[in-house]
Amino acid sequence: MAQRRVQYYRDIRTPTGQWFHVVRAPPRHARYATGEAGFGELDVGETSVGMVEQQCSSSPVMYALVQCTPDLLPADCRSCLAGIASQMPRWFSSNTSYRLGGRILGVRCNLRYEVDRFFLESNETIKIHMPKPKGSLSAGKIVGIVLGVVAFVILIFSLIILALLKRLREVIQESERQKKLAKLETEIIDEIGPLFSRYTLQQIKEATRDFSNEIGKGGFGHVYKGKLPSGTDVAVKRLAVSSSGQGFDQFMNEIKLMATLQHRNLVRLLGFCIQNEENILIYEYMENGSLDDVFSDPERKSRLLDWSTRLRVIDSIAQGLLYLHRLAKQNTCIVHRDIKANNILLDASMNAKISDFGIAKIFCPNLMESATTKGCGSFGYIAPEVLLTGTFSDKSDVYSLGVLILEIISGTKVNSACFFQQGRSDNLLTCAWQLWDAQRYKDLVDRSLISAGENIEDAVLIRYVQMALLCVQANPEHRPNIDKIVAMLSNTEALDVPKEPPAYYNVQVPTSSNHSGAVTPTVFYTSISS
Repeated sequence: MAQRRVQYYRDIRTPTGQWFHVVRAPPRHARYATGEAGFGELDVGETSVGMVEQQCSSSPVMYALVQCTPDLLPADCRSCLAGIASQMPRWFSSNTSYRLGGRILGVRCNLRYEVDRFFLESNETIKIHMPKPKGSLSAGKIVGIVLGVVAFVILIFSLIILALLKRLREVIQESERQKKLAKLETEIIDEIGPLFSRYTLQQIKEATRDFSNEIGKGGFGHVYKGKLPSGTDVAVKRLAVSSSGQGFDQFMNEIKLMATLQHRNLVRLLGFCIQNEENILIYEYMENGSLDDVFSDPERKSRLLDWSTRLRVIDSIAQGLLYLHRLAKQNTCIVHRDIKANNILLDASMNAKISDFGIAKIFCPNLMESATTKGCGSFGYIAPEVLLTGTFSDKSDVYSLGVLILEIISGTKVNSACFFQQGRSDNLLTCAWQLWDAQRYKDLVDRSLISAGENIEDAVLIRYVQMALLCVQANPEHRPNIDKIVAMLSNTEALDVPKEPPAYYNVQVPTSSNHSGAVTPTVFYTSISS
């Protein structure tokens, strides 16, 4: 039997030698029993909760409690309590004294008796851990289920409200877009309708064979080749049906600008179509595609871009910018804001023309203005002040022109590493500055021109390289305006000397190797020179 701890209380001589005896342990999860007995003629009974009750109306009352650990089976509980009860004479009686109260604490069961009631008494039977009928739910579970259902209903209701609000917003936006379309159509018909041909959507589909011959992607949509009934080849720019509001604004901006711009070095607008939510511009077709297309094809580059043609392309771009900045509109300046190789188109005679006026802006000359559109320019051609502060001017176009000149001379795209010297892979602007500073001008020239034995005059090469470096100065005030650039190209004005390295100077270009072992460089600008 496990060792027990016994606590004694003050002595008392009991009037009777009667002891409590455990009749049985209650068959419940919490196993305990309480009872009371008088010291006289005893009437032994058992309550409904397993309480041993010995009553005597004329004698003092003694109270007792027996208890087992809940994990014991009823038979084991009774056995344990019987063992404790059998030890009571040994601990709580002698020939000379009696005990007023005491307790025996076993490992799995215990017993206590006192002359004062030490346990709570209630008229109601307290049921502990009563087994629940199958399928019944507790109050906590019911509350949880109710809260879950309410939350689910609220969630569904919220989603419905959000969907309705989204739909309402779409309806409002569509209504505004339709109003814009109607207003645009009225403006175009009133202002430029007499100047250009207006085509139906069916005529455009027939000309492009249902938009099957895609030749590129413009500022706001795709570009397709088409043929008019007269036999004239055209380029069709189509605003995407799902295009954003920004694309629609670019469409409006381009068509309004092109209605007033007429120059041999700007792509010519021939007509338009506004029908069934389709917004289409029809341009003259440029047989040799873009300058970027030619750069991307070594065979075409070697065949089409000899040294004299490259100089003519540079002169043509400069003349087009001169028209935009100074001559197109009196007392205003049109800034293209996206001069790049992909927007320089070449006709059958390799005459260069500027295209894509979707983000062009009109403002007063020499005025810096904050860019309000999300996109302004293309990576590699963006002037540092535009990238850092969002401000632009005619000097922003001058910067892009300088990048283009270096690309045309070197045959290297700005977004590629041009040389690898002493383990470095510098960008095009850094290489051009280092070679110019070292007076190694010929090392910048496209290798295909050198291999072809082109006659490249040093004085002409130096002039173009130095002018390009002036155009790409980090400080806009150090760049020449387009008037001076045209004068320098015609050799009628002396060249200034660049005051500082170009923007994005000393920025290296990470490279990766292709399967043939050749290096395929890609650009990643990480900083801007101060």
